[in-house]
Amino acid sequence: MKEACLAVNPQEREPHRIIVAGIGPGNPDYMVPAARQAIAEARVLVGGRRALAQFARGGAEAVLRAEGIACVDPPSERTVTQARKAKQREAADGQALCAVTRDIDGVLAFIRTHLAFSDVVVMVSGDPGYFSLLDALRRTFPEELIDVIPGISAIQFAFARLALPWHDAELLSFHGRVPEAKDLAYRPGRKVGFLTDERQDSQYVATMLHFYDWPEDARFSICARLSYDDETIETMTLAAAMKHAPVGSCVVVVEG
Repeated sequence: MKEACLAVNPQEREPHRIIVAGIGPGNPDYMVPAARQAIAEARVLVGGRRALAQFARGGAEAVLRAEGIACVDPPSERTVTQARKAKQREAADGQALCAVTRDIDGVLAFIRTHLAFSDVVVMVSGDPGYFSLLDALRRTFPEELIDVIPGISAIQFAFARLALPWHDAELLSFHGRVPEAKDLAYRPGRKVGFLTDERQDSQYVATMLHFYDWPEDARFSICARLSYDDETIETMTLAAAMKHAPVGSCVVVVEG
């Protein structure tokens, strides 16, 4: 249920805003300048642990300052002590932090609390419009409070690496879900980009497509660690992909 009232800045008499910044596929070179500026100026910053370590003021130590650290991992006594000391330094760099974990309700509560006093910048990987925290934010807060800075999605980046137009492609996800049978069925000329996860990996996708009658000679590209120095792009047939070592958390592009 969306909040009934707006968080208001008592000085400016304008609502504070949630700025959802797409941080692209991972390499900072592929972030748009507007997202970089919003993150650099943020007084309240929300994001995954890797994003906080990369972009928050304080670097890797920022993860320990993130509120709700207990819901990230069961904290050791040493971790609690480190977090407490780091928390004391928070006032010096002027940035409150929250690490996004599976406790999405906790993250939303953090945003709600801090929105009463400041804008909140939420970092999401790729583009905010494609399978991100934006859905939960829109369900929880008034839409007029949310500004979105687009980013380059992993899917978009994969098609670029393959020098392949994607205006006629279909985009599906095996990341924490399974597409419906009708979406997986083979039709001649289909071009599909898939997100994968560690369990439903490249080999799993290849096997599923074979089950749904995709031809064994369909072109199958596995795009992993996109934008990083150890990026890999491998293109093969669907038949070869079923025997290839599985690659998780990658983008698969299939041309039938």
